[in-house]
Parts: sequence; structure tokens; C-alpha cells
Amino acid sequence: MTDMGAFLEAVIGCPSIHARWLNTLSLLEFMGSRKIARSLSGAFCDEQRLRHLAEEARHAHFFKRAIERIPQAPVLQGYTVEQTLSRTAAALYFHGLDARVKHRLQEVCATMDDNSFTELCYLYVTTLVEERAARVYPLYDSILEKHGIPVRLQGIIGEEDRHLAAMHASLARQPDHRDELLSELRLMEEGLFARFFAALERDVARLKLAA
Repeated sequence: MTDMGAFLEAVIGCPSIHARWLNTLSLLEFMGSRKIARSLSGAFCDEQRLRHLAEEARHAHFFKRAIERIPQAPVLQGYTVEQTLSRTAAALYFHGLDARVKHRLQEVCATMDDNSFTELCYLYVTTLVEERAARVYPLYDSILEKHGIPVRLQGIIGEEDRHLAAMHASLARQPDHRDELLSELRLMEEGLFARFFAALERDVARLKLAA
């Protein structure tokens, strides 16, 4: 996979592309909040899960509002293909991750009851997504600071770090959790993200040629 830092430098260099990148991050956070909402049930609807839902939705709002702080950036109201970067690939990454985790858990945890299965899926998928955010967001924040762009991610990074710590602690308490399974799922996520990232690179290259 090509260097994420070089990609972010290219994105930041063009206000219209930068706006679409921020909108794509908003879309991904929105997708995450919807998946958390669908996982809520009478069995799993505690304060931690509700706070996580609220914070993911707020992150989606943060990235949407951050577009307003990019000089000469267009106004992007929705999440259409024209207003994001590689929207289809973003959805394939997120939904594909969810589907593959569920499929793998069905293979290795066939006797688990429905509530426990839903909880374990939520924990694994969220752990993988939060680990990815922990790689991308601090790097993006450092590049924003280097270029003097008035958007900073420290608050979001702190909340995502807290989410990840909570997921790791919750997984450790699960009787069906296996470290080797998490390692396997991490490799799967790497492959899915590599495809998404390749699509992002192609999209940015195309938009720069058209500019």
C-alpha cells in the first residue's frame, strides 16, 4: 500500500479534494454510528454503547462542519458520489468488514446464542475500525498542523482511543474471544482497507488531472 502520509499531503493540497476527503470521513463515521444503532437491543444497551453511538454521530458532524474551515472548499450537503471520495469503495470496506467478521464467527462460534453472537460481532468489528482510526487520524492531524490548517483532531483521537481501550477490555472478558482469531481478522481488515485505499488514490489522481 502506498504511503498514507503522501496521500494526505496530496489531498490537503487541493481544497475541493480536501473537502471531499473530510466528507468521506464524515460518511464513514456516520456508517459506524448506524451499525452501532442496529446492534442495540434490550440485552446490550448500556451507557457505554449509547455513549459510543452518540460520539460516532458527533464525529460525523465534526468532519462535515470541518469542511467550512477549509479556505475555498465547496459546500457539501450530502454523501453522494460527487461529494465524497470513492464512496462505493468506502461502503464496500465498511459493509464488507462487517459481513466477513460475521461469516468467520459463524464458522468458529456456531453454538453461540444470538445475543452473544451480536455482541461479539460488534466488539470485533469496532475493534478493527478503531484500530484503523488510531493509525490514520493522528497522522492526518499532524499533517493538518504542519500546514497550518485550522482543523485539529485531538478531541476525536482521544475519544477513539477510549473506544478502543473499551473494546479491548470487553473482548478480554468474552468467553469466546481468541487472540489468534483477532489476529486473523486484522489481516482480513488490512486486505479490505488496501482495496479501499487504492480506490482513494485512483480517485484523487483523477480529480487532480481534471483540476
